[in-house]
Amino acid sequence: MSTITVLGSGILGLTNAFELRRKGHKVVIVARDLPWDRFSQSFASPWAGANWCSFASKEEIDEQRWDAKTYQVWRNLESELSDQIIARLNFTELSPAERGKEDVWFSDLVDDFKILPKTTDELGKGSDFAITYTSFTISVPNYTEWLVSQLKSETPLEVPSCLKSSKWGPPVEFIRTSTLGSIRSAAELVPGCEVMINCTGLGSLDLEGVEDRNVHPIMGQTVLINVPSFRSQASSSYSSPCRCVMKVGKSPIKKETTTRKTKPGGDDGQQEEEEEEDGKQASYVIPRARTGQVILGGSFQVGKASPLTPDKALTERIIKSCSQLVPEILGPDGKVDIISENIGLRPARHGGARVEIGQSVVGLLDEQGGKTRQVGVVHSYGIGPAGYQASFGIAEQVVQLTEKLLKGRQPHVRHSKI
Repeated sequence: MSTITVLGSGILGLTNAFELRRKGHKVVIVARDLPWDRFSQSFASPWAGANWCSFASKEEIDEQRWDAKTYQVWRNLESELSDQIIARLNFTELSPAERGKEDVWFSDLVDDFKILPKTTDELGKGSDFAITYTSFTISVPNYTEWLVSQLKSETPLEVPSCLKSSKWGPPVEFIRTSTLGSIRSAAELVPGCEVMINCTGLGSLDLEGVEDRNVHPIMGQTVLINVPSFRSQASSSYSSPCRCVMKVGKSPIKKETTTRKTKPGGDDGQQEEEEEEDGKQASYVIPRARTGQVILGGSFQVGKASPLTPDKALTERIIKSCSQLVPEILGPDGKVDIISENIGLRPARHGGARVEIGQSVVGLLDEQGGKTRQVGVVHSYGIGPAGYQASFGIAEQVVQLTEKLLKGRQPHVRHSKI
């Protein structure tokens, strides 16, 4: 049995740990923020809307593979877990750009895919084109609680048939560390560690031994509200208003890869403001499964990490735009029932997520044998706002890379993006 250390306990860290344990490995998670730290603003996982709505373009094959795998797993989860954890809903995407079925890579993957006529009443104000399909949303607190319960239990039981295993590793251990200065210091925390999985997200910017300058935050603001009618299931005599609707202007996801141009004199303030305003055009209504709680968003402020206090004017803009998309979120008084206003930092990376074996290994002195043992590194970070919907696909690849390292074979992986 091999000992694997996972650095970080965001959604990638947890899912990687789940898949590694499922393959029979002993897994230890080392992190500053743990899954039950629901009010930590230092990582994005607790604040996410968390649905399956792929951002991958036709050319992004790796991203497509990750998202497709997760969709397939979630399809199985939805059929076996409570609708308080994961729910199957109607999705509508509104966009100023016209798309045919051939332009949407997942059109044959999802159920009920169709392109709405340009004149349909379902189109939001200012939008010209829309697609609809059936997909999944999750309740982040409930989903995380389920995932952690499977990590900590002696024998995971509440897993769908596609995730069954006859060789589960031992329960996952969680270690909290206030500081994590380097890959080496992390390896020293876990005796016998053979491979480390780096899921530190934004921490990879400063983590000694990684120091990836392509890593950057995308600050996002959301509003969590209560909508009791969204708890109800549709029936032959009742059409449930619970649905997921997303509207974008220019894609805030692609904006992060644009090279910033500065004004004469080096002042790039105007360009930064243009990026933020462009990102603010995104609006989305994402039910947290069938809990009756709904995430409204949002903003995509590329490169911004402060202030971590909600902008009241932005909250008002979010509520106004989202209530136009889905009027049913309003109560009888014409207002929304606000639970909280949230700020989170999405761990993005110029050039896309890094999922590969590190170019260096950590040499540690084995106290028992007095010999130096080599600890390999697999990187798994930089997915930005797509962490949940790509989680099982990335974890599948992380397991493959880890087992190739353990077998001592040089794997064929993508060239490093650093």
